Amino acid sequence: MSSVSCRPGSSEIEISKSEWAFFFIVSRGLRKGQGVAADNAFWERISHLPHPAMTPLSAPYDLLVGGVGGTGVVTVGQIITMTAHLEGKGSSVLDFMGFAQKGGAVLSYVRLASQPIELNQVRIEAGQADAMIACDMVVASSQKALNVLQPTTRIVANLAELATADYVLYRDADMQPSKRLNMLREAVGDARFASLDANRLAEQLLGDTVFSNMMMLGFAWQQGLVPLSEPALQRALELNGVALEKNRQAFAWGRLAAVEPDYLQQHLDTMPLSANATLDDVVARNGRHLERYQNCAWAERYVTQVTKVREVETALKGGQSLSEAVAHQLYRLMAYKDEYEVARLYTQSDFLDEVKATFSGDYQLTFHLAPPLLGGRKDAQGRPVKRRFGPWVLKAMGVLAKMRGLRNTALDPFRFSADRKLDRALLANYEQLIDELVARLDGTNHATALALAKLPEEIRGFGPVREAAAEKANKRRETLLKELREGRSKTIAVEAA
Repeated sequence: MSSVSCRPGSSEIEISKSEWAFFFIVSRGLRKGQGVAADNAFWERISHLPHPAMTPLSAPYDLLVGGVGGTGVVTVGQIITMTAHLEGKGSSVLDFMGFAQKGGAVLSYVRLASQPIELNQVRIEAGQADAMIACDMVVASSQKALNVLQPTTRIVANLAELATADYVLYRDADMQPSKRLNMLREAVGDARFASLDANRLAEQLLGDTVFSNMMMLGFAWQQGLVPLSEPALQRALELNGVALEKNRQAFAWGRLAAVEPDYLQQHLDTMPLSANATLDDVVARNGRHLERYQNCAWAERYVTQVTKVREVETALKGGQSLSEAVAHQLYRLMAYKDEYEVARLYTQSDFLDEVKATFSGDYQLTFHLAPPLLGGRKDAQGRPVKRRFGPWVLKAMGVLAKMRGLRNTALDPFRFSADRKLDRALLANYEQLIDELVARLDGTNHATALALAKLPEEIRGFGPVREAAAEKANKRRETLLKELREGRSKTIAVEAA
């Protein structure tokens, strides 16, 4: 869990790292991200981009913009209609924002025509949209938005997953990004659908996700979804007058993303896996991390286990849902955040660089730790009470990180702690489970096997919380294993999963 708190005149960040460690940073303020400099070479490349084929406005053109209030989605509609006005064309925009103007769903109905007189209404009728700019996949995949689509609609969609209220109410909330994107893609066909991870691109290229919607506008314009001229669009940005240079760059980066995505990759840090990542992508990413976590043998052990399940599931032609579950859950159990890993994350990752890039002025870094070897008292819930340490502790962590080769050996000083014993037991039990699933999997018990493979999802938290969750998961494991061994193809336990 992570929490952020700020107080006047300072920025204070608390980030939990494990059951025994977290840190505080107290600073005068947050440093704004700089992004990638847009030099002369950048603008020269932009000037040579091809101009898209535009749809002639022989009839009214209907464009739906869907996003989240407070992120600039309304501004996108305003920029488009101002551009049309500057060209002497007819335009209108109708924003549906509901009561939650910030953080709530926003649908902007934008209508364009060669003359103002051709627009006799401002709302887009059902099944009449010519294009959609989906700045948020949840809003864009709502029934209200889907109703205006037709088979010839063209869609550009932002892959970013923006948190909804469900994430606050339910710890297992899942916005099902792949399902939502598939709904949009299936509504219009692959040829008329394009996507962009605009929030991540905007953060890395421009230093702030607030420019993601303007990047989406550039992405859409380059593909001919906004039938207006670029000079008029640039003039509309000038009249808007807000962060002009950054918005111009965002529009330009969006154009580049549509034509030269490989050029963007040269300017990006390592990107997290997208919602559309394949099983091969997941296994490769997890394997690389496990090699850093421990060593090559540890990573190979992971890959071997996933491969065993994948081969059996492929032979049964049962898809790859079981293989995906094993890939995710085995990784979680093999990359548990113990003392060595916490030390490595603090000293052998980008942690300190990120702190310097995030906070301005003279900041104070303090660590609140409960090192198991130092003992100490526990609180009413049985959790160790943390002590405060200065930044000097990073040197000790650096030494500890280099000692991770001792993990799970006879020389491991932490191997007798209750937490580490639980970690080893969970991993051993899961690997035994994999062997049994591989031996027993057939065309009738796939659902039971999948429920078993997903059990570690329920084991979260630290200390007593994790122990209780593990005990609960173990009871369910015994029930499901009994059903698997008895050959029952559909059970009450599986249906309740």
